[in-house]
Amino acid sequence: MALSRTDLVDTWLRAQGLPYLVPRERRAHDLLQRAAPATVLLFGVLVLGVLGGPSLAAAVDRAGDPLGAASGSLVLVVLAVAIVVPVVVAAWVHRRMREWSDPRGRSVALGLAVAYAVCAAVLALLTDEGLALVIAEAVGLLVVAHLAVWSGLASVVAWAARWAWQSVGALQNMASRALPVILVLVVFAFFSTEAWQIADSMGSRRQWALTALIALIAILAMLPVARGELSTAHRDLTPDQVHALLVGTPLEDAPTGTVSGQELAGGGRLNVLAVLIVAHLIQAAMFTLVIATLLVAIGRIAITDAVVRTWLSHPREPYQLLGQALPVDQQTVRTALLLGVIGALSFVLSSLSDASYRSLFFDPLVERVKVAVAAHRALAG
Repeated sequence: MALSRTDLVDTWLRAQGLPYLVPRERRAHDLLQRAAPATVLLFGVLVLGVLGGPSLAAAVDRAGDPLGAASGSLVLVVLAVAIVVPVVVAAWVHRRMREWSDPRGRSVALGLAVAYAVCAAVLALLTDEGLALVIAEAVGLLVVAHLAVWSGLASVVAWAARWAWQSVGALQNMASRALPVILVLVVFAFFSTEAWQIADSMGSRRQWALTALIALIAILAMLPVARGELSTAHRDLTPDQVHALLVGTPLEDAPTGTVSGQELAGGGRLNVLAVLIVAHLIQAAMFTLVIATLLVAIGRIAITDAVVRTWLSHPREPYQLLGQALPVDQQTVRTALLLGVIGALSFVLSSLSDASYRSLFFDPLVERVKVAVAAHRALAG
């Protein structure tokens, strides 16, 4: 796509996770090209479907005999490659679509969509599945992908993925400030019989339901704070601050005076609140993974099989992936995740109320709210 200034502004807004600040009449502009990375990710879904199929599982199982304990690691490597490669290719396609002219970009995007449908049909023939059903499913997924891009959902998800990657640097602050206090309390619970019995009896579905409930509690706690920060940004941002926030962006030269009576409303307001809340939930998810990983390591070292059998009346059950036993067991992981999620809720509440936590983890996210308000003023000016 040969990007005009308007295209540059729209692309920048979507990259910031703010697709609802793009005018409604431009949301379908260059849709085919913008959806090309999503089409590449659909190829990844096909690959994962093959990896989860019985034929590959049988092949890995046969390879497991000579490989021995290394077969589990081989499964993890194959899955990692199957996930990472489509993401890397999708990112490359996204960059190229911004550089190629409209005819070339449109042709490549259309070719990717056709190639995806053809690959799905070929796999259907190889696996004796219904050809018509598979093609209909492939076309349906392409339509859903394009609708997600048009609606702005894909932009928010892509921004969240980039934010998660960029937030890896926050792990140091988590490890040095937030983790020690919360981990001490969580470890005490981890060595209790009741925590293991509850996690073991819940099952995967109920544990996911509990995780969703705790995430909802965290969102309800964040929502009034996020609304307050948005109102404060509307009220207190000066024209000079707005200009400073937009330096280096396509809106740098736009008028930045105060726009009277034109605060963010409707979809734009929800978009900004969602970006702030999703960013903080990503931090909480990373905190959960850090706690869970540490607890799994502690559990494998300190809690023996005999203790687990005494607590649960049955031995540890290893995770099975493509017919291979991974070097972790279900009981330890479930207990670690249960306590990790509870610890993450404590982290979220502390980051909203404790001044030292807030300055490290929440206040940096408020800058995204200010950028959104600055962009809105520039667009409305």
